[in-house]
Amino acid sequence: MAAIASPSGPRIAGKHGLSLLSIGATLTGDLDLLGHHWNVAEERAAQFGTSMNRDGWRLVGPMHLAETREQAYAEVEHGLDDWCNYLQHIAAVPHFEPGGDTFTERVDWINNSGIGVIGTPEDAIRQINVLDEQSNGGFGAYLMMGHEWANPAATARHYELFAEAVAPHFQGRLDRLARSEAQARAARWSLRPTGGRARRGHRTARGGEGCAAGLTLLPSGGPSEIGPARRTSPHPFRGRPVRASVQRCRIRGRADWSQLGRGRVSGGEGGYGPADHEVIYAS
Repeated sequence: MAAIASPSGPRIAGKHGLSLLSIGATLTGDLDLLGHHWNVAEERAAQFGTSMNRDGWRLVGPMHLAETREQAYAEVEHGLDDWCNYLQHIAAVPHFEPGGDTFTERVDWINNSGIGVIGTPEDAIRQINVLDEQSNGGFGAYLMMGHEWANPAATARHYELFAEAVAPHFQGRLDRLARSEAQARAARWSLRPTGGRARRGHRTARGGEGCAAGLTLLPSGGPSEIGPARRTSPHPFRGRPVRASVQRCRIRGRADWSQLGRGRVSGGEGGYGPADHEVIYAS
């Protein structure tokens, strides 16, 4: 059941136990319309033996989002004035009549009246948080009103920004990603026991000596079967034959495979940094 400003919609919704759709109730003014509407609906529900569920309560408002406020203002020059002129001079909805006569005044009315947002995703998040507080207990969903303020390309980008930055904020999806990243960062070195040790200094591999990454150095770049691997740190492959191959060798910033024939490679930064190093793997 739709409601703009009067309590007629909430009264009918409460009587029949219907979901409530609040449109103009998001406007700020002398009366807290959101809280008032829900109170009326619950009173009528109790009177007629029905029930109201906040999960089914929908709030409706117009928005247009862009990367910056200036960009959003420029994009709504496409159709904001036509939208306001229609509601001010043609449509018979006095409770939803926009304010302002100039473009700037109309943008200010959208942003300051509580009806909607022309701005950034951060502005949209702030607006929805305000509506949540005004509802005195929460609501089920926020719906965006179609308005054609901007051209199709800018409108499509508006919906992308809302889906990428605004909806995840309230659905908790960004929190899960942040926690996952923090856990991965904390566990990174514990899962690679040789990495931290190798970073403490350069190690030199001579002939069959252990190299920085903890594998027996081969004199050629191809794979070869070797005996029990001699390693410089604990590793799951300890004491078992492995196939190892040198993937890449850099000597003083350039590839130089001839150094392998002389059995000398500098292994700095655990095979990952800018210093001379080799990158090897076991399979």
